[in-house]
Amino acid sequence: MSKRSMIVISGLRRSGTTALWECFRHSAAIAAFDEPFHPRLAAGDRSNPKGTWRELAAFFEEHPDIAPPPIDPLAELSSVSDDAQRDYLEQLGRANSHVAIDVVRCWNRLPALYSKQEDVLTVQLVRDPQSWITGHLLPSGKGTWKKALADRYRRASFFTRKGYFDNYHYETIIAEALRQDHRLWRAVTPSAAELAKAPAFIKLLAFWWGTNAVLRRALLAAGQPSVLTTLHDLSHDPGAVLQAIASAAGWDVEELRHDHITGTRPSVGAENPQWREAARFLGIPEAIVRPGGAGAAALEAAFDAAATRLGEAA
Repeated sequence: MSKRSMIVISGLRRSGTTALWECFRHSAAIAAFDEPFHPRLAAGDRSNPKGTWRELAAFFEEHPDIAPPPIDPLAELSSVSDDAQRDYLEQLGRANSHVAIDVVRCWNRLPALYSKQEDVLTVQLVRDPQSWITGHLLPSGKGTWKKALADRYRRASFFTRKGYFDNYHYETIIAEALRQDHRLWRAVTPSAAELAKAPAFIKLLAFWWGTNAVLRRALLAAGQPSVLTTLHDLSHDPGAVLQAIASAAGWDVEELRHDHITGTRPSVGAENPQWREAARFLGIPEAIVRPGGAGAAALEAAFDAAATRLGEAA
């Protein structure tokens, strides 16, 4: 089996990419970098509230000539990467013989962002859509009285409201993707005009499905080595997930720490029939929106089918 020098963990925001990345970060044999294309890094910030930029700050101090290029929220919709972005990722990849990088804004750029695709294993991390959407429509945060009031509205309007979910920029990104009639919507049945009228939870479900299908199609088309895993699997058997990733990369490293891994938040109205109705409206398998979501093998098959449809519609 070929050895890969770099593992790139790709997932939408709130998918658990940081938790998976932290497992590699704790190994002395691995150089780990978190969100290297974050706009705040390009603006000069070298720390964040999560405390996950320590390695990047040290890298930039050692390489003062390297300027991190940003991928802004709306730029996520572009599939085009310039030489500066590819060179930057390649430079990070040369930091060690084993490098793990967490990206949350590159679903439409991989694997074309890699200068040497043969050196990279892509990990597509998928959180089940019910809990992922709950994370956006009912976001976690500091428990102030204002948030408590806002959460009462968020919960009561979960299946009906059209907006008020831009904590992680996805309301803005989805609105622009609908305006563009972006290719990600080709993975679902309704038109962009129909989706624009739908409640937020349906828009988010369509976006979750379409972006994962776009990434899956690109990886398959390029023949790029990849592993698709789920946050549910990572939460329930982290050792097995980590071993599968390390084996796919050809890495012989000590057992990776995973004691920080916890379960996912409960979904709002997990048994509510509106989830299944939304799946039927979008033309995606109803099993995808069952509590806990589908397993990795089922998701692979579903995304492969969606990737085929994307190719036919191209």
